[in-house]
Amino acid sequence: KSMDRPYDLPFECENKKSTIRGINPNIKDFTMNTFEVKSSTLGEGTGRGLFAKVDIPEGSLIMEHEHTNSVHITGDALEMIEGVMSEIPEAEEMVHSLSSFYNGYGFSRSVTSGYEIFVDSGISTFVNHGCDGTSNMGNLKIGFKTTQEDYESLNENSVNLDVDNIMHQFFGSLSIYNPLIYRHVLLISGGMNYALRDIVAGEEIFGQYLLYVHSTIEETDWLEYVSDLKSQCLGKSVGVVYAVDSGRSNS
Repeated sequence: KSMDRPYDLPFECENKKSTIRGINPNIKDFTMNTFEVKSSTLGEGTGRGLFAKVDIPEGSLIMEHEHTNSVHITGDALEMIEGVMSEIPEAEEMVHSLSSFYNGYGFSRSVTSGYEIFVDSGISTFVNHGCDGTSNMGNLKIGFKTTQEDYESLNENSVNLDVDNIMHQFFGSLSIYNPLIYRHVLLISGGMNYALRDIVAGEEIFGQYLLYVHSTIEETDWLEYVSDLKSQCLGKSVGVVYAVDSGRSNS
């Protein structure tokens, strides 16, 4: 470009609704003290869930400031834990504990690498999956947001859950190295959770677990993941956290 005109702004900065621009101070962020953790409405095998203590209007942020303190386990760290350390007998118990922690309370993302895990530092980690498209919590992505219609069509019972299409639709902008994304990695990784609709006090908060995967997931692993979600929604199996807490196995 010539020096007599400014450089074009990156899309992520130009779009005024982009998460790259930070937390919008004009949107109310409902903090941790407006939620509580108690037994989920999904049944005994689900364990705990997150509930609103106050009415939350549609479009409000959900504990976004707490998300900026998330635990970030990089791809290199995961390779060390799951590859090298798992081969050391003395480290077996520690590796099992670490794996149970981040697989149970965390979620996969592809923000800085193909495979990494983030664990929410607050109680939003207790948000359960909204079975059959019943999520009431959405995500503001980079430059756009997932809508109620997205979540109603994206559910574990859909016959057209093509992993490549889903990765392209929801994570396409993360497939290329972008220093802006690295700079705001913890903000983005939290998902910028917001209320898809009005949520009333006492209502349980549900997210969309089909989006809690990394962009390099293999098709066989994806199909197994979807199958496991279906099984949990039908009450035939339990999640990782409940399995660890209760000592119950799905095998």
